[in-house]
Amino acid sequence: MLKKLLIIVALISLCLLPWLVKANEPIQITMVKVAIRNDYFVVYWKTNVESVGTIKYGISKSFESSITDKTLTKVHETTIAGVIPKKKYYFQLEVFDVNGVSAKSSIYQIETADENDADPPTITNVSSGYVTG
Repeated sequence: MLKKLLIIVALISLCLLPWLVKANEPIQITMVKVAIRNDYFVVYWKTNVESVGTIKYGISKSFESSITDKTLTKVHETTIAGVIPKKKYYFQLEVFDVNGVSAKSSIYQIETADENDADPPTITNVSSGYVTG
């Protein structure tokens, strides 16, 4: 009887092991892209686990402002509105998973478009590599 119980416990443990490992998986921030306009910019990024995200941003690396998206997802999109045309801005992403584990990206620098620019560029292929919290 004890032998059967141990086998059952071992089988249950094997079934739960992938779930337990995934729960402790470090967060990775990837595929950071920015669409830039003259009075706003949109930041897109992906995470390997569902998470919520905060963008700290400003005209200095001290980040005077922040915005948080509390939607739990792996694909993120946040608009930063009310920025000044033709101005340099810095931003950094910080994400949190359901267990409170966090990760931060590198600090990015962009310049908003000129007020008269009809087709401002979209910056792509920006990567922060493997980021852990």
